[in-house]
Amino acid sequence: TDVAEERTPTDLVAEKSGVITEIVTRAGVPQVHAGDTVEAGDVLVLGRVDVMNDAGETTGYQYVNADADILADTQMEYEDSMSLVYQEKVYDGKEKFQPFLRVFDLCISVGSIRNSYSNSEIFTSETRLKAGETFTLPVSLGMRTACSYSFEQKEYTEAEVQEILTKNFRRFCADLEEKGIQIRENNVKIQLYDNSAAASGTLYLNEEIGEEADTEILTIERKETDESVGTDN
Repeated sequence: TDVAEERTPTDLVAEKSGVITEIVTRAGVPQVHAGDTVEAGDVLVLGRVDVMNDAGETTGYQYVNADADILADTQMEYEDSMSLVYQEKVYDGKEKFQPFLRVFDLCISVGSIRNSYSNSEIFTSETRLKAGETFTLPVSLGMRTACSYSFEQKEYTEAEVQEILTKNFRRFCADLEEKGIQIRENNVKIQLYDNSAAASGTLYLNEEIGEEADTEILTIERKETDESVGTDN
């Protein structure tokens, strides 16, 4: 028979600092409440439960894997930058061609596309032959083309910079929302400099902040009274 693997007891601790907005505990002992400010590493739900006697004394501990939904208002700094100058690829019309015939796995080519171009790209087009309208033959004709190009330095316009940085920011926000992180507010702004531009600011979020950490195992020290038993000789 299979024996279930016993898990090490765990707490839930704060992954980052924030203000607790909601905590719903399923297992363990909550250490915080809504409205509490926490720092990264603070214990939010303890995986060690006190076992008490009738006198209210701790006589032992029960250990569990703490389980809870814990939401907090947090902050995140955002920064994205780009150069205003970029290199655009410009094709200059110089090309070399290499036709080929492919039959099953055999490829027969004519000529070569080796070249002395400073920069080049190779494009390949291939067409399978047909017999009639429905039957495709295991034969294809193709062409490899080496195209020469150079780079031309250009500069983004202010409108292009705004569009690029805004698109990057929206994609970043969409990624956060896909992870279940709510964006409450942001003050991200775009700044233009001599040779660069940047989008930066603070995002105000509401998100899950609990992460597992091993629970500290404690022992109860028991006091025992020694009693001497006398015997008669």
